[in-house]
Amino acid sequence: MPWKSDTIEQMGSALIQHGHNNDRVYLMKLLDTSTDSLISDINALAAEKGYTKLFAKIPASAAEDFIQDGFVTEAKAPGLFNLKEDCLFMGKFISLQRKHEKQEAQYKQVLDLARQSVGSRKDRHLKPGFAVRKCTEEDAAKMSRIYASVYSSYPFPIDSESFIINTMRNNTHFYRIEHNGAIIALASMEVDKDSQSVEMTDFATLEQFRGEGLASLLLMRLEHEASVLEMKTSFTIARSISPGMNIVFANMGYAYCGRLVNNTQISGQIESMNVWSKELPAAS
Repeated sequence: MPWKSDTIEQMGSALIQHGHNNDRVYLMKLLDTSTDSLISDINALAAEKGYTKLFAKIPASAAEDFIQDGFVTEAKAPGLFNLKEDCLFMGKFISLQRKHEKQEAQYKQVLDLARQSVGSRKDRHLKPGFAVRKCTEEDAAKMSRIYASVYSSYPFPIDSESFIINTMRNNTHFYRIEHNGAIIALASMEVDKDSQSVEMTDFATLEQFRGEGLASLLLMRLEHEASVLEMKTSFTIARSISPGMNIVFANMGYAYCGRLVNNTQISGQIESMNVWSKELPAAS
């Protein structure tokens, strides 16, 4: 059965996602610096639909109006915008119940584990029979089936062939690892040329190939491609409960930026998410 998906649309000076899948309004990108009516509009939308959280990814210079409205900074990625301005991930809870984290102790354990693992990363190399390649639109059907097999649900409908193709046509680059010609692992980077930043996301590895360091190999390739595209910074929003992905990013030199409380619906429940960021090296 296809996953339920939230709506992505432009609202005034912003690109937003909203819906009952994540039970929130997500301000994904400010399209200009004006927030005059935007904050009241997203509040009105949340009230109309009964959403329990507002979430905004904004430049620090736009924060004051959000703070006045009751938003709090949950994470800060230094210099994410063109290495010149910090990015703030801000939240406002409509429901006090949504502020309560049932797994807070586990989240802290995962973060401690990721931090303690820094410096322990082994050099990763592709074994014979494995290859990293960029995905094309012709791969979309196979990709959607892999995502559907790895995740029971996801914040975006990557189980949809048409959604994957559409994102490919709109600055999202997918890479795959193949084993004897079959796709066994996937990841993507969403390129924002305005801020010269990329979001590393959509990591998935088939169960029988986990523990082989494939996510790290994909991240290394994505970082290289981002540098070739002259992107300056990279970030990810990783499940706070997942040791594997947090360790991958910590070991690749990403700095922990904060935790987004009960922010994202994934694998059937609303979960907290960790933000990690990094300055990318110039392409060699």
